[in-house]
Amino acid sequence: MNIIILAGTLSTELGGIEKCLLETCTYLVRQGHSLVLVYDTAGDQLETYRQLCTSVICIKSFKVGIKFMDDVKKILNQSADLIYSHYYDNFFFGILIARMKKIKFFVHLHLPAPVETGQLKKMKQAWTLSHIDQYFAVSQAVKTDWISILRVSADRINVVYNGINLENFKISDDITAIREKWGIDDSTKVISYVGRLEDYKGVEHLIHVVDQLRQSKFKIKLIIAGKSIISGNEYEYSLHHLVDRLNLGSCVQFVGHVANSEEIYQLSDILVVPSLWLEAFGLVIVEAMACGIPVIASRVGGIPEILSGDFQSQMFEPGDENHLFQLLKKSLDWRVNDPLLGKKCRKHVMDYFSSSKTLHKLEKLILEDCQ
Repeated sequence: MNIIILAGTLSTELGGIEKCLLETCTYLVRQGHSLVLVYDTAGDQLETYRQLCTSVICIKSFKVGIKFMDDVKKILNQSADLIYSHYYDNFFFGILIARMKKIKFFVHLHLPAPVETGQLKKMKQAWTLSHIDQYFAVSQAVKTDWISILRVSADRINVVYNGINLENFKISDDITAIREKWGIDDSTKVISYVGRLEDYKGVEHLIHVVDQLRQSKFKIKLIIAGKSIISGNEYEYSLHHLVDRLNLGSCVQFVGHVANSEEIYQLSDILVVPSLWLEAFGLVIVEAMACGIPVIASRVGGIPEILSGDFQSQMFEPGDENHLFQLLKKSLDWRVNDPLLGKKCRKHVMDYFSSSKTLHKLEKLILEDCQ
């Protein structure tokens, strides 16, 4: 099939959506499909897409503006059987092209349902959503949110979980060597946070709990990998100030954005995801578990769909610092108390969240709908 892919910013710094889009495109090309990628902002993934796709087209913006129809015309002469998008902001752009070319438009929902304000924006949203041929949601939680808030019909949304390439996330054969590289000894318990630094991510609660662990005589290290993208630097600065106020400078290390987080996971004892909002999926959970690292996370959004079965006891209510503290106290010595846990974590990902399985399901649904 010839597929037009609507992207946004081609950068690994933004998070899970960008990782999943690249993984999806890579899979589709391997399956013999031809891709034309349309984007509006370049980033560190641009060269990868140029090598991957038949054509890569830069437009001014997906939003309605002075050059909007000029950008639409750039795409109309591209041969295509289908248009596919991972980003809400380019749904309207995609619908116009799909209607003009008389082809189908599929979208992948990676975020909670957006609420528009103003009558015109609501009308535009309703018209756009009504003309989308098929939706894929990264979790049942996201599907439910779009149904309840935007009244999208349930039978038009299929749940297709995010998946990862297991070759990119492995259990380390030599954790000691990785820790030596980072200046961390084997007696230190390492907790990691990997993700954007925004106030709805709840990182301040994790820092408070690290302070409690230190006061409980744990030799502890918290590695925070990520940076603020949406809200500017105010929240990130507040985290630095909190660390200083609690005198945790020797226990907390901010490492900024890390394009390849495998090594962060491998040197860790536990990954914590303390989100306060409806976390659509939680790709870092799957990545860490594939590296054999247990995860403790908020019971919110799509996270319970990942931490299911034997792992559901590793969740806490958002913002509940006491419960997070108790879970960490109990879990930090898992290498001694439950030495097979790392392999159990990886097997869980292999069974349910490998990209070979999730993307096979996605391709199957696309092909069935296009027949």
